[in-house]
Amino acid sequence: MRKMLLLAAAALFAIASVQAQRRGCLHSSVTTRSGSSYMLPEPYKFDAQKTYRVPVVLFSFSDLDFSMDNPAAYYNRLFNEPGFNEGKGKGCVADYFRDQSAGRLNLQFDIYGPVKIDKGARDHAYNSDGGEDMRKALSLLPETTDADFTVYDWNGDGRANEVIFVAAGLMGNATNGFSYLGPNSYFQIPNTKLPGGIDYYYYSLNCERLQGDIISGIGTIVHEFCHSLGLPDLYPFGSGTAFSTVDEWDLMDGGNMTNYGWCPPNLSAMERMYLGWDAPEELTAPTTVEDMKPLGEGGKTYLVRSTSNSNEYYLLENRRQEGWDYGCPGNGLLIFHVDFDIDAWRNNQVNTSDQHYRYGLFHASGMDFRAWCPKNTGTDYTRWTEGNWLRSRYLSTSPYPYADPATLAVNNRLTDESSPAATLFTPAADGRLFMGKAITNIHLSADGAVSFDFMKGEETGIVDITTMPPGGSQSPVWQGISGYTIDGRRLPSRPTAKGLYIRRSASGGSEKCYLP
Repeated sequence: MRKMLLLAAAALFAIASVQAQRRGCLHSSVTTRSGSSYMLPEPYKFDAQKTYRVPVVLFSFSDLDFSMDNPAAYYNRLFNEPGFNEGKGKGCVADYFRDQSAGRLNLQFDIYGPVKIDKGARDHAYNSDGGEDMRKALSLLPETTDADFTVYDWNGDGRANEVIFVAAGLMGNATNGFSYLGPNSYFQIPNTKLPGGIDYYYYSLNCERLQGDIISGIGTIVHEFCHSLGLPDLYPFGSGTAFSTVDEWDLMDGGNMTNYGWCPPNLSAMERMYLGWDAPEELTAPTTVEDMKPLGEGGKTYLVRSTSNSNEYYLLENRRQEGWDYGCPGNGLLIFHVDFDIDAWRNNQVNTSDQHYRYGLFHASGMDFRAWCPKNTGTDYTRWTEGNWLRSRYLSTSPYPYADPATLAVNNRLTDESSPAATLFTPAADGRLFMGKAITNIHLSADGAVSFDFMKGEETGIVDITTMPPGGSQSPVWQGISGYTIDGRRLPSRPTAKGLYIRRSASGGSEKCYLP
């Protein structure tokens, strides 16, 4: 009994450690098709006129089958059927990549199985990578199909590009149950081949259910597949003080879990740029950007580069809770801080130092993930403001502009003097760790468009009312406060006429504002 208690305690400690120190989806470096020794491949240049085929192998266990009556038919819909989605997302796996690549990546997934392996669903170490299980599944595959697997060779080099596995049962890294498989990606499993003796470059392992009877949506599938496209994990794995960096704002951090995985967010400007699917416009001279549409609607993104280090820059993108971004934490202008290093990206080592995130956000409210989640875990199930894990409170105050409901102060700028300040990791020419390129007067309109000034000089300190989060007299920004005209007349609600105003809260805070 004592031995059993010690083992149970050790297992619980292991789970706690995993919660505080997330591991990456990948394992170690090997030689890729380009001959370089990295964990991730170079991004592939896709031909929009071609359809790229990928095999999907379903496998169950000796003691556990899939929960649906016809797994092959169900997963054919989940991967291929246009518009199929059981949550708030816009469609299936193929839809997601077609949308993110602006039509460059067109995928067809061929479903095989399920095959039943001679192993129990929980006969594994905690959060196992499942290598033995996938080896068993592949060995059984020739008994179920005589398909030609050379069609999965994308470039004629004799190797298939990717094979996707889906295992029956629970996801090991999202449950408190022991010994289930954990999703992961890697290069070809040793001593395995596809039917016909075909080698392959990459695999990804996914699991049927998230928790209890909840079917895991497409989020983790597209996250793991993105590794085979070259994208790294962006959460700070290996960290003892931070569980997440940009959380549900990004697929490669926590966004794969949004809406139980059914509504993963759009790929960011950085990810699209890295994959060759988009190019942000670089801002170099004073200008005013107007009518910046949301990323999910094809809106432009912008880059502000450091003068002392061309690989350090800010990326600006407008995010709106619509389409694939329906489940994101908020609305407004996100400003990412990137300190790009090709080796860090290719080796899946982007955010491994708590003191130096190579990919992170400027949080308009000043609250990073640690401020939202002091216990440093991902297990707060009250964090979502809508059911089904949608619209997390965490990092909901990161977009600009941000209005503090307690002090009424509006943060609509990122400058060397603002809070947070426009900081750098590499000193600028003057030796200071500041960008020196002010982003001011950030305005979010009711239709979701953003505007801002770039390098337009000092501000007056008077806040443009239209830059406050949209809403009428019942907007949270105006609840519980007193508004006055400049000559002291009290207003019944949010101003509607042009002019200067003062707003004051019950606690005594006040600021000047105007309606242009």
